[in-house]
Amino acid sequence: MVKHKCAECGYLAVRYLDTQQLLCPTQYHRENGEPPDEKNSRLSKVMFCSRMAFDLPKEAADGKKSRVEVIRDSRECGRFTQWQPLLITPKEHLDMDFLERMDARTRAMNRNNLLLSVLLVLVSVAAAVAAWWAALHPTVIPIPQPTPTVSVQPPATSLMIPAPTAPAVTVPPPAPPPKPPPVTKQ
Repeated sequence: MVKHKCAECGYLAVRYLDTQQLLCPTQYHRENGEPPDEKNSRLSKVMFCSRMAFDLPKEAADGKKSRVEVIRDSRECGRFTQWQPLLITPKEHLDMDFLERMDARTRAMNRNNLLLSVLLVLVSVAAAVAAWWAALHPTVIPIPQPTPTVSVQPPATSLMIPAPTAPAVTVPPPAPPPKPPPVTKQ
């Protein structure tokens, strides 16, 4: 990772004492460690990292280094963004950093979309050429036709449904007429 100095970072901040708003220190403040008009200044003397990457006030409070030496130390920081004097607050630097990252993503997506479009055009052209070539060179592929077969076999009896039949009714034969009683003479 590349080493940077906090004195050159846009996220280095001081607090405006009246409103507690965060501001970027001026060039003078970054070089000297104090606001330009120390007696009448409404700016805090304490400079800190607004992204909280390092605890700069704690490093300066131990007495080994001055505030200026702490912010001029080279250190590896993944949140560094170059200070731009026209941007007044760390939030403006954060917004600018966000916009630059979004712009880079948009350019990458546009590049990917362009590659995809070119690929689709090439596939479409290849399909059109293949269709044109096929129209100029027709190829007839014989398809075997099934020969019709005539079956003279009677249909299977298992598939035939028998017709319903009425139940057989047996009628008894008529009874013979009764015989007359024999006549006897007396």
